[in-house]
Amino acid sequence: MPWSNAQKRILHAYRRYAGWDDDYYHVRLEDHTGCRSSTDYRLDQEDFDAFMPVLESAAHLCHVNGRGHGRTPKRGMNWHYWRDRRPPDGQASTRQARKIWTLLRELGDIIGHPHDPVTYLRGILEQAHGGDWPPSSLVSDLLAWQAGLLIEALRDRTEHARRRKEGEDPT
Repeated sequence: MPWSNAQKRILHAYRRYAGWDDDYYHVRLEDHTGCRSSTDYRLDQEDFDAFMPVLESAAHLCHVNGRGHGRTPKRGMNWHYWRDRRPPDGQASTRQARKIWTLLRELGDIIGHPHDPVTYLRGILEQAHGGDWPPSSLVSDLLAWQAGLLIEALRDRTEHARRRKEGEDPT
């Protein structure tokens, strides 16, 4: 889904404050997303989440050095919002972690909630891939590809349980 107008407003507020001219902005956008314009229909949320930390860093540097252009994008803002939101490369995102817990809750509503959710999720990952659960036992410490496998497996299980329940209920 292309970027919304609200996302573009946020992006351009940071861009103005950082003092990026059009040419420099388009080159940087293309470097990080593969598209030269924020109106490109191929841009999605992942691209926005990848590009905003770059732009935030530039705007923050201007702010720290007292060289920001105009007013700050937001009064009293957290200058690390976008950088903190994006996990280190390869690590599962908070969006993936929320999706895992949401799908597990949906599955639990259909077949019953597991006594130990982490052990249940570990079993699903072992069945899908053969293991490699992080030693911390935290969903947020999964790698992105592990979270992706887990999400797909939970979607499949939830859909299978839903179809099975519909087949049993003669309503």
